[in-house]
Amino acid sequence: MNNNFKKNLNFYSLNISNFFCRKKYRIGFIINNPLFPYTKTMASTRIRVYDVIKMFFREDNFAVELYNPLKSYNVVIFQKRFDNNALILAKKLKSKKTKIVLDINVNYYDLDSSFINRQQYKDILNFTNFADAVIVPNEFLRDTIKKYFPKKPITVIEESINNFFFRKKKIFFNLSFPTLIWAGYSVKSSELLLIRDILIDLYKSKNFKIVLITERSPNLIMNEIPIYYEKFNYSKFPDQLLKGDIFIAPRDLSDNYNKAHSFTKIGVAMAVGLPVIASPLPSYFNSPAILCRDKKSWKLELKKMLNNQQFLEQLAEKGIIFVKKHYSEMVIKKKYINLFKSLLEK
Repeated sequence: MNNNFKKNLNFYSLNISNFFCRKKYRIGFIINNPLFPYTKTMASTRIRVYDVIKMFFREDNFAVELYNPLKSYNVVIFQKRFDNNALILAKKLKSKKTKIVLDINVNYYDLDSSFINRQQYKDILNFTNFADAVIVPNEFLRDTIKKYFPKKPITVIEESINNFFFRKKKIFFNLSFPTLIWAGYSVKSSELLLIRDILIDLYKSKNFKIVLITERSPNLIMNEIPIYYEKFNYSKFPDQLLKGDIFIAPRDLSDNYNKAHSFTKIGVAMAVGLPVIASPLPSYFNSPAILCRDKKSWKLELKKMLNNQQFLEQLAEKGIIFVKKHYSEMVIKKKYINLFKSLLEK
């Protein structure tokens, strides 16, 4: 029996056991593709559903589990499910006095975005209007929704950083031949081209390599800069990150869709002690990440990082402390408990 199968069996066994626990309140999550294994499911679902369920395994008052149509629930959370079929189900559940919550981590509220279509825009507005409450991962998305629904209860609950990211820590930075790490879906690796000329220019005076951690090999070329691909493996992801010296995360912010992304992309890198340099996403503000608003700042800051060991060590330590304080599972669990209590008191 392979390890992944054991983990999935273990997870679902524990989840099923919740069905038979005599707890005061029952919370159900409705997701896309509920049969996908933990390590293969979409990152947002893994973090915002499966990890939340695991947080509550030993919680006395709340049984939190994947939605089962044969059960009754006090609260049902639709995680990124807001189409017409979801709305029909939500109306049926609300008729039985179930509280309906939309958990949305993507900005479908901007019709000018090139990433969404009119039907998605219409559906998200209809479902948001019907829901009793909304959960979002950051203030930017909360404020965006508030423009449409100023009186709607919207709670910011960030994505937790799994405890296993804190088990190992970056010890040594190899600035004689540094490794820049980028991680994400393969199709999005093209965003590295936003700083292509900066990287090529810096490479002339400082040899480094770029490692891309993705689900499949991207076709990315940057002149003579050596670029390597490593297949993403969730169970080994901390070790994959630790092969790097600096985590880079450029992002095209001309579309508001991208501005709503969560902290998680750079948060997992910070958790293992990798210094981060990134584009200024709203969710990155006030963190120890070096944020670059233009090419000039990318060049100056990245050059400093490539040549200053002490600076990297300071950033690494600040990053670990920051993530533990704001994104640890214990911190995020308290926010869910507060939300559940507020819904059940109404």
